[in-house]
Amino acid sequence: MSVMEIEMVYRFIRKHFREDLTWEKISEYVSLSPDYLRKEFREHYGMTLAHCVRDFRMEEASKMLTMTSERIGMIAYKVGIKNQAYFSKCFREWSGMTPRSFREKYYCIDEEELII
Repeated sequence: MSVMEIEMVYRFIRKHFREDLTWEKISEYVSLSPDYLRKEFREHYGMTLAHCVRDFRMEEASKMLTMTSERIGMIAYKVGIKNQAYFSKCFREWSGMTPRSFREKYYCIDEEELII
């Protein structure tokens, strides 16, 4: 698998991280077998699909927590996680802070004042 194909897969995941992604869905997009994709992706990026999707979701959630006053449950839903408790658990594992604590520490009204 070429680096270009791997990057194509990565961009596809980045674009669709809010959805329920599987290697089967991604393999349809790039016309390669799911098992082959899984192996090549892990070798290239050193992470699983679930880990990659989680990172994209948490990155997006962190932006929303710092730049909007949107409710935490709605942020969870918008990044593709329907259960707020699970979202909070994932966010804490990812950032070391609860979503509420993260917002309290980094929230700013003006994007130019953004701390992170």
